[in-house]
Amino acid sequence: MIWHKILKHDAHPESDTKGCRKNRIKARRVLVVVALAWLLTVAPLPWPVPTVMAATFTVNTTNDTADANPGDGVCADSAGRCSLRAAVMEANALGGGPHTIVLQAGQTYTL
Repeated sequence: MIWHKILKHDAHPESDTKGCRKNRIKARRVLVVVALAWLLTVAPLPWPVPTVMAATFTVNTTNDTADANPGDGVCADSAGRCSLRAAVMEANALGGGPHTIVLQAGQTYTL
């Protein structure tokens, strides 16, 4: 009979609202400690950085023109040609390497 009255009021005889609150606070503290421990151990690890593969640029003009968009992996000036200066600019912007610049045989490149 007492049990029925207690259940009727949405309470359990063994439940303690203060105890439940304390358990939730403890659980949150444990979660925070675990999250901080994870951040302190995993975050400082070196994450994989994409490596830049070696690139080959074939120079097809003797004009001294700059690369239109250094670092995009394409050696091309505003006219779409690859000059020696554009090839060097692109290789420097890419980093990594080693990069290869192929020149036309028998040509003079004035910079």
